[in-house]
Amino acid sequence: MKTDGQMEVGWVNTTPQYTGNFQSRHLESIEVDLIPYECVSPYFRPMVRVRFDASDNGWSYKFNDFLCDNKAWKTYKAPFNAGWTDAEAKANGWAQESNSKKTFAETMQHVKYLILSMGVSWKHTVMGMDNFKLIAKEINTVAPVNPAIKPGELNAKKKAEIPKEKIRIK
Repeated sequence: MKTDGQMEVGWVNTTPQYTGNFQSRHLESIEVDLIPYECVSPYFRPMVRVRFDASDNGWSYKFNDFLCDNKAWKTYKAPFNAGWTDAEAKANGWAQESNSKKTFAETMQHVKYLILSMGVSWKHTVMGMDNFKLIAKEINTVAPVNPAIKPGELNAKKKAEIPKEKIRIK
């Protein structure tokens, strides 16, 4: 990403892979690898922002540990629980943007825009971005147990249903 004299540099995604209902998809974080190649404003930090739609500015998470003088790739993570209340989201580093009327939970259940951006204060900035991804929770599933059928009964029942004239022994 590169800017020269603009207010913000960034990336906006509206594809189904990066939008939609983050709760039903069991998502728990947004991760991205960043490197500042040319970054002269130490006061601005990159952030991810999720927006409900074009009329709502949504919620953002700033990567406060980003440093312009760090010239190595680093993975940044924006953790979340899509069911958080607004207070819980704020306590975990998320900020409600101005002109945003949707709750954190409403926004995360209907993400229309996923954005990575950084304010640049009219200075030349070049930032590398790689491995942008949504991370899902590990879901522990257990195969359902049917207590009405005992081991071995299913095969015995199937064999009993086959008419004898259909059974051929070679």
